[in-house]
Amino acid sequence: MNAIFFNQSGDPQEVLAIGEFDRPSPGPGEILVKVHSASINPADILFIQGKYRIKPEFPQIAGLEAAGVIESVGAGVTLKPGSRVAFLWLKTWAEYVILPASEAVPLPLNFPADKAAQAVLNPFTAWGLLERVNLRSGEWLLLTAGNSGVARLLIQLARTNNIKVIATVRSESYTSDLVSLGAEVINIEKEDVEKKVMSITSGQGLHGALDPVGGHATTAVLRSLSINGKFIGYGALSSEPFQMQNAQIVYKNISLTGFGIRGYLASKSKEERSAIAAQLVPIIAEPDFQLEAGAHYPMTDIKKALADDQQRDHRKIFLAF
Repeated sequence: MNAIFFNQSGDPQEVLAIGEFDRPSPGPGEILVKVHSASINPADILFIQGKYRIKPEFPQIAGLEAAGVIESVGAGVTLKPGSRVAFLWLKTWAEYVILPASEAVPLPLNFPADKAAQAVLNPFTAWGLLERVNLRSGEWLLLTAGNSGVARLLIQLARTNNIKVIATVRSESYTSDLVSLGAEVINIEKEDVEKKVMSITSGQGLHGALDPVGGHATTAVLRSLSINGKFIGYGALSSEPFQMQNAQIVYKNISLTGFGIRGYLASKSKEERSAIAAQLVPIIAEPDFQLEAGAHYPMTDIKKALADDQQRDHRKIFLAF
């Protein structure tokens, strides 16, 4: 089978190549999936650069998320060949992928094709973040990097629970789109975050904040938290630290925690993950639910796909197999 791989960590444009690998066979509890489409995520780039929490083992097939159809199954697997699945696993930028059946998310055969290959990483991340921040109806949640794919999912999922959302952006071009999804918007390049939060929330402050960035803007977000406010960091887009005095944490009884999708999923039993998928998949399959797709590139155009991904907004770029 053909696969996109690398023999050393580095710039994806320089280290990735296409090569021939043996087609794997499923063992007990495993499935062999014929990959139809794989998404390009920030985590993929970090993995290829050697900066991700999982380290490559060379020669390493790239890719961490995909969707396809089950080709064959190993002993003890109840999923059937021909079933459509999405998954978060290693070595997805290949014509075929082996993975444990327990890691596959079954999809209806009529599930929208452009949503299939992005049905796990960002949607399960958004679901887990909302579960962890655990806000009540009518409370205020702030999202940094408000135009990101995860933030857009969070806005839509939060709305179903009547959680009120503020999204921060650095460009006015995103404002109308995010407002249409149901968020209040703060431009951190032009507005004082703390003052704007207090104005929007009528002095309540933030009951929760979800941040994949860090740095100076996060300091302002932390100051905007209410008593018993919750802050969850789930990314590190900025290399700069944020600052907060212990007194601010203590006097407001603020909680600060981190979130990683793999750790979150590992904390769930197979039954719990299945229950999440049973609730989440129908929601994101709805025509009105936005999980937007960009261009699809054949695997032979990996360098063009990567270049497009660097220019994209929130729309996913895909590799087709």
